[in-house]
Amino acid sequence: MLIAAIETSGRSGSIALCETAGESGQLPATSIETRSLDREGRRHARTLVAELDRLFRDHGQTLAACEAIAVSIGPGSFTGLRVGLACAKTLAWATGCRILAVDTLQCVAAQAPADVEEVLVISDAQRGDVAVRTFRRAKPASRQPGSGGLTEPGQMEPAGALSLLPADVWCGERSPDDYVSGPAVAKYQPLLEDRCRIAPPEQCQPGADSLLRLAIPRLLAGAADDAWTIEPAYTRRSAAEEKADAVSHGH
Repeated sequence: MLIAAIETSGRSGSIALCETAGESGQLPATSIETRSLDREGRRHARTLVAELDRLFRDHGQTLAACEAIAVSIGPGSFTGLRVGLACAKTLAWATGCRILAVDTLQCVAAQAPADVEEVLVISDAQRGDVAVRTFRRAKPASRQPGSGGLTEPGQMEPAGALSLLPADVWCGERSPDDYVSGPAVAKYQPLLEDRCRIAPPEQCQPGADSLLRLAIPRLLAGAADDAWTIEPAYTRRSAAEEKADAVSHGH
């Protein structure tokens, strides 16, 4: 099964390609190639398609051979998420491949060290807020609602809903037992230092290879999302949308 992944939710985007062997779903490191995207690749769907096409051709394949694509759906950058999802949908419509939407914060949580049982993942929601979600490591394999498959033992799974909170208040409530990761760590590190454990920078940004590892168990279970209805998971509307709404209401 030839599977690609697109991660364009933040400042550092990436794409990945792997070939997994049928029912086993094993992913030897040598079967995955991940490539970083420059700013243009993350902001323009046409450039992103060209980057994907180059990755496939470098492995002796074409985009038409893609059997599934995993895409990060947020929270994250408005522009980046729209570009990544537009590219994934286009590929699904053009090739008939399956598409799987992956929660960006769960992707970050999946990168936590094996000895971390719970991780608080934060994304910058702008205007002094953070989007926060807690993830805990799964014990036995268990079927999760809407997952379309089994949660692998040891995989990080959601332990609560996404919350939008004032960053200074949330950071001030942290304790030494907390393990914090996510794209907003760099911005709020001064408020977190000496209060809790902080993930290293390389674990705080979601990667396309992590998207693959989350998507493949679902794919092997026969799951897929509807390319017509998938939407980015924003924490709030963009400033432009809120401004337009205010104008339309005469404010």
